[in-house]
Amino acid sequence: MAHKPTTRPLLPIETCRSNSATEASMSTTESCAIEAPDVDGDLALRVFDSLDTIHSGVLSPALLAGGIRAAAATCRLSLHGDIDGVVGQVFFQRWHIDATQFADVVTSLPNLRTSVFDPPKTPRSDIDGNDNTTNGRNPSRLHAMWMSFQAYPSSIKVWWGLYAVLNVAVFLWKFDVYHQRKPAFNLSGYSVCIARGAAQVNLLNGFFLLWPTFTRLQYAVTKANLDIAHALALEHRVVCHIVHGILFYISGWVHVAGQAVSIWIKIPRASRDAWAQSVLSKAPEFAGKPKPGPMGFVVTLTGWTGVVMVVCSVVACVFKTAYVRSRRRNIRWNMLAHVLDGIMFGLTFVHGVRGWLEPPQAVVFLAIPTIVYVVVEVFPRYFCTRLSAVSHFTKTNDTLTLYIPKTKRFQNVLPGSFLRLHVPLVHKYEWHPFSITAQDKHEVAVQIQVSGDWTRRLYDVVHPHLYVHIDGPIPAPAVEVRQYSVALLFGAGIGITPYISVLQQCLVDAKQHDLSSRRHSTPHMGQQVYVHWQTNKQTMFKTHQHILEQVGALPNLDVQLYLTGNFAKTAPDATDVLRVLQKMTSTCVDSNSVDPISGLANLPLPTKLGRPKYHGILTAVANAHRHAEIGVFFCGPAAIKTTIRDTLHQVTTECHKAGNNVTLKYHPEVF
Repeated sequence: MAHKPTTRPLLPIETCRSNSATEASMSTTESCAIEAPDVDGDLALRVFDSLDTIHSGVLSPALLAGGIRAAAATCRLSLHGDIDGVVGQVFFQRWHIDATQFADVVTSLPNLRTSVFDPPKTPRSDIDGNDNTTNGRNPSRLHAMWMSFQAYPSSIKVWWGLYAVLNVAVFLWKFDVYHQRKPAFNLSGYSVCIARGAAQVNLLNGFFLLWPTFTRLQYAVTKANLDIAHALALEHRVVCHIVHGILFYISGWVHVAGQAVSIWIKIPRASRDAWAQSVLSKAPEFAGKPKPGPMGFVVTLTGWTGVVMVVCSVVACVFKTAYVRSRRRNIRWNMLAHVLDGIMFGLTFVHGVRGWLEPPQAVVFLAIPTIVYVVVEVFPRYFCTRLSAVSHFTKTNDTLTLYIPKTKRFQNVLPGSFLRLHVPLVHKYEWHPFSITAQDKHEVAVQIQVSGDWTRRLYDVVHPHLYVHIDGPIPAPAVEVRQYSVALLFGAGIGITPYISVLQQCLVDAKQHDLSSRRHSTPHMGQQVYVHWQTNKQTMFKTHQHILEQVGALPNLDVQLYLTGNFAKTAPDATDVLRVLQKMTSTCVDSNSVDPISGLANLPLPTKLGRPKYHGILTAVANAHRHAEIGVFFCGPAAIKTTIRDTLHQVTTECHKAGNNVTLKYHPEVF
């Protein structure tokens, strides 16, 4: 008999809803930086006309409720809650209502919470909520790269500047050394200078290449002191690793190009005297022999290892490009590329061991980071992680949630961290990263969306006694949310998962502060958090129902949900009807009322149809917290990350021109 798991929420904790907190969240005078439903009289009249199919000039409660359900069916959405009860509030026991009355009632309905900004009139063609921040112009690639660089903190910019100077200085130093060595220069000319300078840069980047991958060391620093971790820009470790890797590739290729010019062009043309005076003529492979031809160099240990390293680097770049550009991000491309990187990195130790021109240096530069990497990362991951059976799992249409017993390392995990998951039944060697969605004293939870071969197989084979390894925890950008007095969190699709654990911690903190306030009669002045979650799958809202419904009662935490899709373009009239429904629902002050789109209760703001208006949201938050330092966090697809980054830069410029010296610090995380 197939196992049917019992549905339960993600590690539920006791709801903390004091009377004071609930009253604060319900206050109509509270100001929050969340978009208000943009429903005006014109839209209400359009909806009335679309529902009045018989052109009688009036609507009955049954006709309005039926039109709402038909609109939801047209958009292929499911409605939740008491639709008839919501419609009844509009009619106030009347049997019918005309167009003017309908428009007046809908536009006069008060919002549960006021907004700090009045959203601009949105053209009908832009109903999906897209911000046109570029005025129809596509920025150039160079401009996009500059905007990306501008988004990084000052510490990482300073490091990259110093690192660029260091690379140039090392290259020029080694170039000059071989320019001064007349025997080598007379034999190969500037090609040997370029080759040796590039080789030195290659070793330098090889030294720095592995340090950003020491996740255990980074987590220890982050947990010990977030300020130090922030100063070291540890959240940008992946970008640093990529930069070091690119320079490692490029310097290696330049080295090979210089050597190729030497052995195929310069050395064959050099005189016998120049060869006899050079260091190469005294190398063990060539001592006492006539000047070799090009293939005489290639067949040596130094030669063939260099050829293999070039092939590995080129093929690895092809695989990584395929991984980045593929829509489904097949991780096997990335794994194969890193296997080739490992072969190339290992051959670096062998490549210069013969010491043709100078003593071997690979051991000096690469041995320490390699040993530390093996001892700190590889050995614990493959030999010290405990095989544990999942304690529970739940499934939706394409999402799997695993509840895994905690190991010693996962006690008191920082909210916003992630782990690496290995499932031997799915693949013997693959490890995949997933955000820790929730935790309690005994287990951690990870939510996995089916998006590739590995996740699909895991979804299909999961069972109550599935054995897994977990490695970590590893700090992600979300661990710094608690560093800011004001934080703005954007999640796209499954990208909400890093912030669910942060919201869970907010609930715990609110409960503790509530108890403290009762003892000492002091008000709770906590962190202000704004959460914006967009998804194109209506069923995903239910996966985090218990957390989202609880945080809806907190006075310092605002949640706005968005359901995206093409229904706004394919069925604009039906979408307008549902937007009016959301406006009507937002007037209900019953804490148990259910949002008709998300199906969640206790949300002070209705779920919006369409994408977030990033410019309006960022401007609203910046104006609500003038001159403050605001953390802006994002997790989701790279395209949205770029949009938010560009919009953030634009909003910052506009605020500074208006005399608001607000600081918006961007912390993106791309899956």
